[in-house]
Amino acid sequence: MIGDGINGDKKTDYQVNELFVMHKYRRLGIGKQALFKIFDSYKGTWQVVFHPVNTASARFWERIADEYTGGKYELIKSHPHEDYSFHDGTPGDVIYFSSII
Repeated sequence: MIGDGINGDKKTDYQVNELFVMHKYRRLGIGKQALFKIFDSYKGTWQVVFHPVNTASARFWERIADEYTGGKYELIKSHPHEDYSFHDGTPGDVIYFSSII
């Protein structure tokens, strides 16, 4: 899901809070290719929210942010803002970065 990033304490242009790649297509670079194409197509500031207990997701998003930005991103673990809490009450981890080069 891509939407505007008005939630929380930082204004961003876009946000991603859901991504699903079918199991048989995982680890083939398809998610990375799709996201890089999206980030390149929608220039601006981005936020990505993910559940920290899902360690595979956390590793994926941190790797994507690092590769796409060359390490120029901000990660806030267990973001305290209520807009970043999941249905189970767990505060989400949030990555902020810019796709404007």
